[in-house]
Order: sequence, then C-alpha cells, then structure tokens
Amino acid sequence: MIQSKEYLFISPVVPSTTTLVVGPDSLTKVDASNASPRLPKGVEYARGDKGCSKDKKAKEEPFCVVGTFDFTDALKLSVTTYLFDLEDAPKSTSLHFDMAIKNSAPAGLNVTGGGCAKVADKKELDDIVEGAVVLCTETVGDGVGKYDPTTGDWSADLLVKAFVEAKAFGSDFITLPAISKVVTARMGPNYDFGVDASFEESTGDEDDKGMSIAFDLTMNNKDGSITTWELNGAAKFRVWWDPFFDKHPEAKLFSRVFDLKL
Repeated sequence: MIQSKEYLFISPVVPSTTTLVVGPDSLTKVDASNASPRLPKGVEYARGDKGCSKDKKAKEEPFCVVGTFDFTDALKLSVTTYLFDLEDAPKSTSLHFDMAIKNSAPAGLNVTGGGCAKVADKKELDDIVEGAVVLCTETVGDGVGKYDPTTGDWSADLLVKAFVEAKAFGSDFITLPAISKVVTARMGPNYDFGVDASFEESTGDEDDKGMSIAFDLTMNNKDGSITTWELNGAAKFRVWWDPFFDKHPEAKLFSRVFDLKL
C-alpha cells in the first residue's frame, strides 16, 4: 500500500560547504535562488561545456543541469534539467528533482516541472519532411512523492505534454493530436534513481497519409552512483504519403553521461 510520508527536505538545515564539480570540463556557480524553496541554499553547480544556467544555454549543449548538494543530516541533492528551445533560448522546459538519501536508503522525493520548448525541429529531420516537437512539463499536484514501505521506494509523478507537426515539400502536412502523459520518477535503495518520459503516438491513414513518433527522454544515475548521471533524448518519426513517400527521419537530441565530482 502506498503511503504518504513526511518529506525530509521540509525540515530546515544548515547548508554544507563542500564544493561540487560537475563534469571534467566545467565548474560554474549558479545563483542559489534557482534552487527549490524546500532546499537549503547550499553548494551550487552547473553542467555545460562553457558554463550554463537556466538563463544561459551552453553553445555545444541543448540542455543544462544545475542544482544544489547538501550533506547536513542526510544527503540532499536537488537537480534541475533545462531543455532549451532550439530557436528561442533561454526559453526552456524543465524537470526538477529533490532527493533525500539517508544510510543509502531514499528518504524523500519531490518532482516538479514547467515551461515549453521546441526540442526537435526541421534541422534534425529529413530533407523532404520537416517537423517539430514542442515538449512541455507540468507539476502533478504539489509534486511531493509517495513512499512505498513494501519496496522502500519513493515515487513522484510529472505531466509531460507534446505537440508534434510535420511539413512535406514546404507545406503543412499533418499534425498529431496533443499528447499528454503522466510519467513517474522513482528512487529506490542503494542510490537507484530514474525517470522515463518517453511516449509513442500516431495519426492518419496507412493507405493515404499519416505520421507517427516515438519520443525517448530518460534520466537516471548509473551503476548505483549518485554522482554519475545519464541523460538521453531522441525522436524517431515516420511520415508517409502513399504513393509519394514513406520517410523515417530520426533526431538524436542528446546522449550524455556526466559526473558530479566532489
């Protein structure tokens, strides 16, 4: 039976003074006011080739990961991933995770989101077929997770919306109905965290014209380490118009492994 449990982050704590470096190629401090109000203003970090923040996109990355890290009472990690609009940065959609861990066991999880951004556009697609994916995230309820005593896991939901459209030969072709999906982030014992915001959808007539998409967006820590993280994003399209074409363009948005090094 799923139970609500007092979230560890709500209690006031004294921030740690430990310095955190993210990735071998960057160390950028960000404004602690960007952190969740439930978290202490502790150590700040950012991941990006030349530094990034919620208002600054790194030249080589379509995303930025920022947050705070604290060791007081328990390990408290706050991570926000910003996915920037490809045409209008610093406009972005965000996924924010507050995690508390005590004695290698999860002690709390909050998940929030907000904003919309075009994360794939015609620059990633085929020459004949143009397209765009606008991704939005929203907090479900107050974002506070739930504890399952049977597994020792914490889980929290996030609403993901997507708007997908395509053009053929420069003209409007077809638009998918708006996609809306509630995804669940989970944190288990031994530093096991992951969220999968992937979806598949299709529209049209197989004997006439149509479009389908398989969109993958995942974030998780690797190999039981709270300091090594992986972020992946890709969009696989199929756009067809019988008998003229049947195209399968694919956009690999990002695939990164990065370290939060103490």
